[in-house]
Amino acid sequence: MKLEQRVAATTVLMCPCGMALMTKVPIFGPLPGYKHLFQPVINQVVDFYQPTCIVLQCGADSLGCDRLGCFNLSIRGHGECVEYVKSFNIPLLVLGGGGYTVRNVARCWTYETSLLVEEAISEELPYSGKDQPMIPRPQESHSHKTPQWLVLKAERKLIFLELCRLNP
Repeated sequence: MKLEQRVAATTVLMCPCGMALMTKVPIFGPLPGYKHLFQPVINQVVDFYQPTCIVLQCGADSLGCDRLGCFNLSIRGHGECVEYVKSFNIPLLVLGGGGYTVRNVARCWTYETSLLVEEAISEELPYSGKDQPMIPRPQESHSHKTPQWLVLKAERKLIFLELCRLNP
């Protein structure tokens, strides 16, 4: 019997009033098309709180190539989330985080750093001693979550944020 972990995607925002706010999206992994959950929620959160800066914690333990990666995200999918937050053009502090397969954590953070500084990097991993690509192929995921499930989860979070707006 496989035990699924309950984890949450977390983003911390600094608001003009000086408050630090954090939003979590509780989910059970693995997830297909995580950006379809991430983008609408983050968009609404940024719209609601109007942050003056964002602290984005990029835990690599959400990767499918990580020993404990229960989201089954690809490194490219992880990077899409970083690029999306960067696209708001709000000052951004990106932090590392969990990750239990060190070589893939290094790959992920190297890739995301390249996205943040807008510098292309090679697909080949130099000095690895093996023919290993910089970004490994995503593993097959057997998720019971459908795109409709992701939309429902995002809608619930957006409703909660709207209720917060109406009743601060």
